[in-house]
Amino acid sequence: MDLSLLLRERFGFEVFRPAQKQVIDKVIAGENVLAVMPTGSGKSLCYQLPALALPGLTLVVSPLIALMKDQVDQLSRLGLPATVINSTVSREQQRSRLEQAIAGRIKLLFVAPERFQNDEFRARLAQSRVSLFAVDEAHCISLWGHDFRPDYLRLRHVIPQLKSPPVLALTATATPTVRRDILTQLEVAHATQIVSGFDRPNLYLEVREVATNHEKIRAIMELTRWAPLGIVYAGTRKNVEEIYANLRRAGIEAAAYHAGLALTDRKAIQERFMHASECVIVATNAFGMGIDHSQVRFVVHADIPDSVEAYYQEIGRAGRDGDPARCLLLFNYADKWIPEFFIDSSHPPADILKYVFAKLCRAGSREIVGESWRRISATKDHRFHASVALLSRFGYLEKIQNQQGRGVRILKREDPSLEGINFQELEARRQFEYKKFGVMLKYASRFKKHCYRSFILSYFGEWNRNRDCGNCSRCEPRKFPRGARVEVPAAAPAVKPKPGAASSESATIVALKI
Repeated sequence: MDLSLLLRERFGFEVFRPAQKQVIDKVIAGENVLAVMPTGSGKSLCYQLPALALPGLTLVVSPLIALMKDQVDQLSRLGLPATVINSTVSREQQRSRLEQAIAGRIKLLFVAPERFQNDEFRARLAQSRVSLFAVDEAHCISLWGHDFRPDYLRLRHVIPQLKSPPVLALTATATPTVRRDILTQLEVAHATQIVSGFDRPNLYLEVREVATNHEKIRAIMELTRWAPLGIVYAGTRKNVEEIYANLRRAGIEAAAYHAGLALTDRKAIQERFMHASECVIVATNAFGMGIDHSQVRFVVHADIPDSVEAYYQEIGRAGRDGDPARCLLLFNYADKWIPEFFIDSSHPPADILKYVFAKLCRAGSREIVGESWRRISATKDHRFHASVALLSRFGYLEKIQNQQGRGVRILKREDPSLEGINFQELEARRQFEYKKFGVMLKYASRFKKHCYRSFILSYFGEWNRNRDCGNCSRCEPRKFPRGARVEVPAAAPAVKPKPGAASSESATIVALKI
């Protein structure tokens, strides 16, 4: 089969991007492949094109609901039969779409990993002919990776049920340790690894030390004069709203995005941004997964991220058209409490886990679903939701969805002391997250005289032959000289709330009093 002809006639591209052809050749040959490719490098083509060349169904596992919809819409416009099954689709539509896949009328089926919690879904899917099992955002399967998701751990059991089709695992953010763990968790230890590199040479990397929020607002406003389309990441919802309000007062076209907004509002903001030529999105890290706007000219981090992986993934949303883009980290050492707060609340201690499990057991039913689950899980305390995820991972709970809605099934009511949980492992994970954050602090520190690009490449196990990259503020500090001083219309508070202050994140900690 002429893959170049398929590329040109069905997708409208004249040539493959680096590593795409190598990955696709291996996949079509029936090999298991782990592909590590930079953000914006066209990873999705590595399963979309083989789906046309292979005889059966290509199953794509992805946590990104927005991206699933975008890809299905794009493939439909190209005349390629694709569909999606996730929580946004009604049960009737789910059954209909699954039947179409089994009948061979669908070539690409996108599913969320939690879909495999359903025994009936797995059994029905096993009746289809799956030619390729693609795992997007594969780092989510690793306990040591960025954005670990326990639902991914089921995939190792699903693959044999589907008669062990070739596996394609895709990620942009995996260190050598995480890459090994991905293959172990998927039980494809001898897969071919194709690592195309982590460098995004068109991104100018800059770290600027600031003392106040006022300086941060001014720096962001200066950048909007350079280019009108970009993303500003902030560590808390309060900081998002603060920055957004200042930009709007300055007459800058902007929108605020965080998980506290209604789903319809978040979708509307995403749609607006995807079609905008002038817009600054101020957001928490809830924004961006699955967003593929090619002309984002800058990404600003108003607060330091919790890891190099998170930073790399977020700056990777800039400059996907290959033109110059700027990535600015505004660093104040006092901001480190924000990642530390989220690390601690995401790794609850034994007493919190036991309290949450006891609370669920006291609900009086083996299954807590629908309105009962919405009521008991209404707390905004991150530790409650982290506890539910951990209890699910260790087999004490099972997330379920039925006609009443979402919820959990209690599996080990007889073990209230949680003897089956390795609390030493959980503490090791928390310490590992702190270690990763420590590396991010080193990246931002003015006492480390490193090239920022070399630092990132080295972290991901890639050697940079040029010690001077010529495109970061350490190697080329005058490439983007600061423009005329910008006045902030209304003074921003100079001091951020301390960990015990009443912000939307920290104030909710009282919700789980023991």
